[in-house]
Amino acid sequence: MMISTHSTDEPHRTCIAIGLASCLIVEGADVALFFMCKGAKLIQKGVAETIEGKNIAPVRDLLPIILDGNPQLYVCKIDLKNLGIPESELLDGVKIVTLPTISEHMLQRETLMC
Repeated sequence: MMISTHSTDEPHRTCIAIGLASCLIVEGADVALFFMCKGAKLIQKGVAETIEGKNIAPVRDLLPIILDGNPQLYVCKIDLKNLGIPESELLDGVKIVTLPTISEHMLQRETLMC
């Protein structure tokens, strides 16, 4: 389980996190991603295309690798509300979850905060 807490607010950090997730998926790892805080913006349609870091592939090139790997994608219900992101603007396949639900998933996996 990778927890992503950044998006447009920390583009380089976001590229590194998404780059790591894409590498794990290419290597065959069973990856789940949880987007919270400002990271919730990353799974809003059109946002990934705008995020670029330094000396690393931009998110627009990395996210398709992740999506092709069909990982479990979760977003925090509270942060969607706080950021004003409607469910209709989420990428396909993203599940909206509460903290008790995601904590159950985290207990079953190793967790990495990015």
